Amino acid sequence: MGRRGFTLLELLVVMAIMAMIMGATMAAYFSIGQGARIRGAVNTLQSNLALARQRTVLQQIPLSVVFSNNVTSGTWHYQVEEAESGARIGEVMHVPPGVDLLTEAAEDIGDGDRITFRPSGSADPEFATIKLVEAVNVDQVWTLTVYGLTGLVKVVEPEPGP
Repeated sequence: MGRRGFTLLELLVVMAIMAMIMGATMAAYFSIGQGARIRGAVNTLQSNLALARQRTVLQQIPLSVVFSNNVTSGTWHYQVEEAESGARIGEVMHVPPGVDLLTEAAEDIGDGDRITFRPSGSADPEFATIKLVEAVNVDQVWTLTVYGLTGLVKVVEPEPGP
């Protein structure tokens, strides 16, 4: 007569294998979410800088993107405003929590700094870098560079880790 069912040991082995597969899947799922947060912040900032430049050229009114750090919450935000009058345009954009702007070098953008676009499409300062890093992965630094002569924004992705 043949065997019916599974032994307790066989069931435990199958459950252990399923738990390992689920653990690996969950770890991969959460790491994808973390990378999406900083990629979204970089893309949004790049788009807003390009939009401020385009609006400046079309309307022939110098616009600035002003960066500030909320010390109490530890989050960064930025706002587009008219360079001469200081009138704010649009809404305040927030860098997501857990994403920080690095301001180590002299040309890095920091608290209270601004990038001003001129009606010709150029930008002031002549060269500015904005570095974003995610708190959970400080080795992965994204760099946005604004070139003053053209006002164009270039994004440099971090090198993939081992």
